[in-house]
Amino acid sequence: MAKKLKFIKEGQFSEKSGAATLKLIGDVVPISKVEVVKKVKESILSAYPLSAKELSLEIRKRDIEIMQNDIWQAIRENDVKNNTDYSTYNFRNKQQEDKYKAQENFRQVFRVFTITRL
Repeated sequence: MAKKLKFIKEGQFSEKSGAATLKLIGDVVPISKVEVVKKVKESILSAYPLSAKELSLEIRKRDIEIMQNDIWQAIRENDVKNNTDYSTYNFRNKQQEDKYKAQENFRQVFRVFTITRL
């Protein structure tokens, strides 16, 4: 990128002709190294290591008296699947994600329609 820079002396710039220009205020100082920060996307599996079924098995290991239906009911009542602190959807491909989002948009519109009709 530095190779593409062209310096213009002050007072020799015409706004009516020439290529786009960026005005730099200050001094240009060469540096010996550039520090690059690489952001690595965290794996969904490291953020959310258990599936709903695995979560259910872990809960039942700790308390065998809890029935699986009770766990599903607690997940449903607390809207755990829609709370990104606890879960996220893992799509196999873009088409699957788009289909899910279209269905979710339809559900939102349907909920609003149902509420306003009540």
